[in-house]
Amino acid sequence: MKEEIYYIATFKSKNYTMQIFSMLENLGYRRFELIPTPISIGIGCNYSIKFKNLKDLLIVKDAAYNIDTQIKNLYSIEKKDGRKIIQDKSHLI
Repeated sequence: MKEEIYYIATFKSKNYTMQIFSMLENLGYRRFELIPTPISIGIGCNYSIKFKNLKDLLIVKDAAYNIDTQIKNLYSIEKKDGRKIIQDKSHLI
């Protein structure tokens, strides 16, 4: 079975998440997705921004900075053998 690893960035509010995602789309970035935050993370905001390449973290950070906010948390999610393995990667922010 193919393994998949991706990252999600969470923010203080749904409003910030939506603004950042909209900004990324308006800048022509189509590799980001707006997704429901996994319940197992259990944080306040119910939406996150998903991306597959950790190098894209800088783009998300810059977009957040442009609206005077920052990424609240960063997680990696690995799909392996039908399971999701979630790891806190906030130290990379």
